[in-house]
Amino acid sequence: MRAINLTACLALSVLSLSSIPKASAEIGIDLKLGGGKPELEINDGNSDSSSDNYNSDSSNNNSDSSNNNSDSSNNNSDSSNDSSDSSSVDGNYDPCFIHPNCTAGAGYSSDNKNSMGAGWYCKDGKVVNTNTSFDKCNIRKGCTSDKNYVGYVANSKSWECLEKAYIHKGCSSTPGFTNKGSLGAGWYCSDKKEVNQKTQFDPASIKKGCSDQGSGIKYTDGIWTCN
Repeated sequence: MRAINLTACLALSVLSLSSIPKASAEIGIDLKLGGGKPELEINDGNSDSSSDNYNSDSSNNNSDSSNNNSDSSNNNSDSSNDSSDSSSVDGNYDPCFIHPNCTAGAGYSSDNKNSMGAGWYCKDGKVVNTNTSFDKCNIRKGCTSDKNYVGYVANSKSWECLEKAYIHKGCSSTPGFTNKGSLGAGWYCSDKKEVNQKTQFDPASIKKGCSDQGSGIKYTDGIWTCN
């Protein structure tokens, strides 16, 4: 009887030991696939969500920054208008922000977001601001018409509104004004000699309105001016 009982006990022990590793393996698989993967998915989701929120905040900040820049531009425009008023008594002059030694010519921009707001600037693209020293200007409003341009007048040492002139060198006939010249509206020599962009022209400083008053122009000291 003792031999039979001992054999039975040994058989039960073998069965119980063989079932333990199988259960442990199943639990381990559940932890790896069921526990690890969901945690990664949650973290990824939180990461993306946080990123979107930061981007949203950043966008809002950028928007505010843009608004501030716009406000500063408006302030600069206001301050520049004040400085331009100092060179014009009746207020019929455009703002002007042309730096010294500008050789590229002047152009008008109506964009209030420019560094100094709307006004006349040198065409060389040089950045100007409130710390820049500007040339004197006396540019009457309306100088953006086809027959006018802004030029530097040496006698008055200022930028002024002038009428375009395409008077070739050696002109011995009285120049006249026309709206249908080969180079557009402006003053031409009346000898009917054809001129183009390659033609050499006499210097001219004919102030705006000269063609309307009918007084004509004269050649004095190497330059054409209004009579």
